[in-house]
Amino acid sequence: AKAEKYCDSSLSIEERVEALAKLLNRSELVSRLMTDHTSPAIERIGLPEFNYRIEAVHGLEAYCWKNGDESIVCPSYFPITQGVAASFNRSVFESMGIVIAEEAKLWSEVHSYGKGEKPMSLSVRCPIVNLLRDPRWGRSGEAASEDPYLSGEFGFGAVSGLQKIGAAEVKHFAAYTLETNAKYEKDGRKGFDAQVSAFD
Repeated sequence: AKAEKYCDSSLSIEERVEALAKLLNRSELVSRLMTDHTSPAIERIGLPEFNYRIEAVHGLEAYCWKNGDESIVCPSYFPITQGVAASFNRSVFESMGIVIAEEAKLWSEVHSYGKGEKPMSLSVRCPIVNLLRDPRWGRSGEAASEDPYLSGEFGFGAVSGLQKIGAAEVKHFAAYTLETNAKYEKDGRKGFDAQVSAFD
């Protein structure tokens, strides 16, 4: 794969993406767009399998691994998102993104795994930009704030940090504030739909 043009780091991202796209047939190209499972490796051009489902809302969700000296290496874990956002510190938001991206790169290089025994990648699902419209929402711990400005600043900072090294998959850009898989939840936490009136 190193001989392939898409591996040439002296080229621009646009040139590398174009070179890679030209090497793929239609079904291979579509297979790289799947987000519900790991995209298969394409051996003939040295393209490894790729996992788009690396969660990183509170830090990289990955398994710890043993270093050569037998020490255990684990990813960083950050406080609840509201706690980070409550610092009102843009450099903290960006630093969180940088740490997550650096750890995703490290885990990728040692061929370690994210949750679900799936291969690690530099594309992570972080941050969540949903507004915390009701504290009873089952995923309120993942949202930054009910304030659109603070949520936007948090999202911008985290994405800026992540994209210095990797790629941010912003959750849930189209306002996904009610789970669609609530029927699988036993406690009903994800199925609760807080109907907030215009008055509220």
